[in-house]
Amino acid sequence: VFLSSQRRSELSGCATAWARSTDQLLEAAAQGDEAGVERWLQAGAEANVGSASHDNWTGLHYAAQRGDVPVADALLRHGAEIEAITGRGRGCLHLAAQEGREKHVALIELLLNHGAYVNLQTPWGSTALQDAAYLGHVGVVQALLKHGACPHIEDQDGRNAWDVALAEREDDTLDVIKDHVLAGLQARVRLALACCWHPQLGRGSPLRFLEQHLIHSVLARMPHGVSRGSAARIYRHLKQTERRRVRALLAAAASARDRGGDAAPSATAASTVR
Repeated sequence: VFLSSQRRSELSGCATAWARSTDQLLEAAAQGDEAGVERWLQAGAEANVGSASHDNWTGLHYAAQRGDVPVADALLRHGAEIEAITGRGRGCLHLAAQEGREKHVALIELLLNHGAYVNLQTPWGSTALQDAAYLGHVGVVQALLKHGACPHIEDQDGRNAWDVALAEREDDTLDVIKDHVLAGLQARVRLALACCWHPQLGRGSPLRFLEQHLIHSVLARMPHGVSRGSAARIYRHLKQTERRRVRALLAAAASARDRGGDAAPSATAASTVR
């Protein structure tokens, strides 16, 4: 198709203006200029174009690294891709998790509330949770776990968030992940007791059943890298806690038999036992 020189000049001018507006948008996002970001977006700048000179970072990547909630919110309202990755394979969650200040926790909450995938992995398998665990960013770890981050996902070296925290940290980061894992393990124990309860158990040894279940089921699910001493301490904690619940179930079963009832007690009968 033949185009006149005037038309070619017009199209070239449009392309130049578009590229300029996009460059200005990236610069405004990198500097935390919310008004500038809004202005260039309204002028037609593309929210998802990456910087050719900075590892294909988009405006949302800059906002994530800065922990800039207003800029990130503006970009998301104009269609910014929440799962965009940099040239090195990092997502917005990774960039925010590596910084870890309170404003970055707020930024992470914003991204997750907009549907960001909490377990996104880099090409080498690292998640935002692993990055935060490695750097000791407790607030980020708590936020990610609250939104469903999995502490058992492994990177290319076979390490998960628990392993990273265990190897690198001696602070509250490890305790946060440990408490999260413990809560999950205790929930599994209570579910198993509820599912496996039957009348014969009351005449046998439910505490022995519990102990076998903890050994063969719970410890089998412990994260990699846990030392034998740590595993033993966690096992004893779980055993002591759950034995009290089993004793309460037995008492409820005995009471039911005394009243002539045949139904097995529900696991929730011991839910108030601590």
